[in-house]
Amino acid sequence: MSALRLKVSITLAPDLLAEIDSEASRTPGATRSSVMEEWLRRGRRARAASLLREGVVRYYEGLAAEERAEDEAIARASTTRSRRVSYE
Repeated sequence: MSALRLKVSITLAPDLLAEIDSEASRTPGATRSSVMEEWLRRGRRARAASLLREGVVRYYEGLAAEERAEDEAIARASTTRSRRVSYE
């Protein structure tokens, strides 16, 4: 995380502010800002993961039958080969 912070003003529902305050009180050294920043970062990571999953699904759904068959053949070969590898 960057040390630079910009001050902003937001309006929140009372129940959400209470939840933020509760989290901040349970975490040593936490502030409202640090709790909100962590929640926003987690939300951003979750959104990025969701977009990636959606992109992968779109990719595979868009494959032609020949491309799908090739991918399946590669997956089968990789699985078979990986069972033969010794990791000891």
